[in-house]
Amino acid sequence: MATKRYSKDRVIDNVCRLLIKQGWVTKSSNRHVRLADPSGKKIVTVPGSPSDHRAVQNWLHQLRRMAVIDAIPA
Repeated sequence: MATKRYSKDRVIDNVCRLLIKQGWVTKSSNRHVRLADPSGKKIVTVPGSPSDHRAVQNWLHQLRRMAVIDAIPA
């Protein structure tokens, strides 16, 4: 059975998997997957197919601003 992909970008997909292991929950809308923290106070929209060359950096920066992650994963 294939594992679910949250984004076509490898870095975004790996960060999503780490957040889910930490207890975050996926919420699907019609177009985007959203991740919600266990308390439900923080919600992050996951870019499914980022086309901008800075999309990954911008998404990771958004996570850092929200205090979701401390540093950019390699």
